[in-house]
Amino acid sequence: MHTDSICRTAVYVTRSYGGVGGGSREASPYPEWASRAAAALNKRMPKGDRIKEEIGWLKVVFAVCVALDASLVAWLAQNYDMAHPLIVAAGFVAALVLAVVVAYVNRLAYRRLKELEDA
Repeated sequence: MHTDSICRTAVYVTRSYGGVGGGSREASPYPEWASRAAAALNKRMPKGDRIKEEIGWLKVVFAVCVALDASLVAWLAQNYDMAHPLIVAAGFVAALVLAVVVAYVNRLAYRRLKELEDA
């Protein structure tokens, strides 16, 4: 009888953490820190800390959007004459949309900073 490795792996994973009959705690696929993180999320976070976390995420979104926008504008500057006009038009629209997103995220971050000052 031939059993491929995917089926054997799936059976092993199912049996290693319990399946129908239960299983041992050591073989659980979920690490211990996951349950601690879930418990921490259930507690109410102070407003100042929550705003700081939001600002941190907004910084990441802002940086990614700026990098994408800069890359897209650079590509357009290098390839506008060789690329198909439809692709160039789509690139311009995408660059404009990304610029609007960057401005929106920037305003959102400044609003959160103002809330942090008031809190």
